[in-house]
Amino acid sequence: MKRIMVVAGFALLAACGDIAEEESVPAGPPMEVTAQELFNAYQANEAAAQQQYGGRPLMVSGTVAGIELDFMDDPVVQLLTSNEFMNAQAALSDASKPQAASLSKGQQIKLLCEGISEVVGVPMLSDCDIQ
Repeated sequence: MKRIMVVAGFALLAACGDIAEEESVPAGPPMEVTAQELFNAYQANEAAAQQQYGGRPLMVSGTVAGIELDFMDDPVVQLLTSNEFMNAQAALSDASKPQAASLSKGQQIKLLCEGISEVVGVPMLSDCDIQ
């Protein structure tokens, strides 16, 4: 029985390794999009938006609505959308975190982001470099 569990564990680890390789961000130029376009797409159809924008680098432009700290005290840039309570969220890369202190509300910004997901229809960008 113990041998079966060990073999099953290795099979599971191998399968997870394959999934991680398939989900890696492809090389190539980033897709240019605004924070408002992302918000509109996720509000209209989360599945379609994730299929369109997920798994590729994004060059996101927008207006800084705020700069907050998450539960780990890492900066998160809020990008203005048409719904003041549902701004797009951009978690910064380690290289860009120090630059968050120099951002201001109302500032135009471009971010090169490596990932996107959503929470309750709000675009959640990850690993973003300030351009």
